[in-house]
Amino acid sequence: MVETIFAEWSSELRWDALPPRIQATVVDIVLDAAASGLAGRTQGLVAEVTPVARAFAGAESAAARTLVDAYAITSATLCDVYRPALCHVTPVVVPPLVAVAEDGDTSGAEFLAAVAVGLETTVRLAQALDYPALRKRGWHSPGVVGTVGAAAAVARLLRLDATGSRNAMAHGAAQAAGTFASLGTKGVKFNQARGALAGLLAGRMGEAGLASAANWLTHPDGGMASAYAEGGDPDALARGLGEHWELANISLRRWPAASSVQSLIEVCLELDAPRDNIQRVEVELGTDAFKVSGDRGWDAPLAAQQSARWVTAAVIHDRDWWLEQSAPSRITDPELGSFAAERVHVTEVDDLGQAGVRVDVTLRDGSHVVLERETAPGDPERPLTAAQIDAKTERAAASCGLGSPAELIARCRSLPDAQKVAPFLQLLRSAERAQ
Repeated sequence: MVETIFAEWSSELRWDALPPRIQATVVDIVLDAAASGLAGRTQGLVAEVTPVARAFAGAESAAARTLVDAYAITSATLCDVYRPALCHVTPVVVPPLVAVAEDGDTSGAEFLAAVAVGLETTVRLAQALDYPALRKRGWHSPGVVGTVGAAAAVARLLRLDATGSRNAMAHGAAQAAGTFASLGTKGVKFNQARGALAGLLAGRMGEAGLASAANWLTHPDGGMASAYAEGGDPDALARGLGEHWELANISLRRWPAASSVQSLIEVCLELDAPRDNIQRVEVELGTDAFKVSGDRGWDAPLAAQQSARWVTAAVIHDRDWWLEQSAPSRITDPELGSFAAERVHVTEVDDLGQAGVRVDVTLRDGSHVVLERETAPGDPERPLTAAQIDAKTERAAASCGLGSPAELIARCRSLPDAQKVAPFLQLLRSAERAQ
């Protein structure tokens, strides 16, 4: 049974069993999640959620910390994305692991092994469920596959055996939910945060020995493959375990904006033309990117981070894109809003993929400048370098008022050899409090 095979693998995975390139990827992803969390602490959404989480679960509880940390990682629209399923993975997987590990004696390698399990489980399950069928039904993948990935991660950190891990994943599957109806609203972040909380609960249920459906994926009556898709490809969950690492296909974002406009930001930053010399900007996006960003306004920070028109106008004018370009004070600028509404035009084309973009700029003298990208920075074809991730962390730290993040970066990159992960997590927590 595929669920048992996968549970045996996930419960037994050791950090030193990962190939060196995958180990480096996992460390990069952890640091990227830390950077996203620091930037997210500056956003109003975290301030709104924190009292709710504390009232719901208790101020210092693992559940409250998990909810707030998940919102922090996702709220600046800066975290990772697994493009094949439009799934943000770290907001679901990392927060429950931090909640379990920050007060304990977990080693860095054990923590990273649990992260690897969570990442790999989430993206493999997305494949097993056949994302196009999942999306056709309106499901939002972080809230569906993320619950199981988080549960598997927590089970690995708690060193549960294969049966306990399988039970944890089944309890995660029982909580899978979240739809695209919330896209463009704050509710879309809830899908990820609730997924993280579901994983924490599921892992603890597995630890307590509470049994659940052994065939949580393949059961003909309510297994995830039939309930969320149309049968899917359940064997994909365990196919090539230990040989193929799907987590390597997780993309990291360079800028705090929708994954659908990362390549657009890149080409606009390269555009060497003053705004006053620009008559018209034609932006072409692929079908999936257009659905998210093509016809979106910018009346709120989240909308601005997703809007191709606003991103184009702001980057051309400011020669930059960071949190300031989607701040409430910026998105109400009438001059910039007029440029976005009147001079930027976005169309859907079928020859560009999820991350592709084509920009045709008409200058006042009638000449054209055409820029194009097939992939975005941070995608598997063009992964962010360690230096770029470090720079992203430094800028995120500056956003939240942290002086020098050098120690934070160094501690994260030395986690494979750290006897305890707690010092890194405590330093991260103190950096968050500095904001």
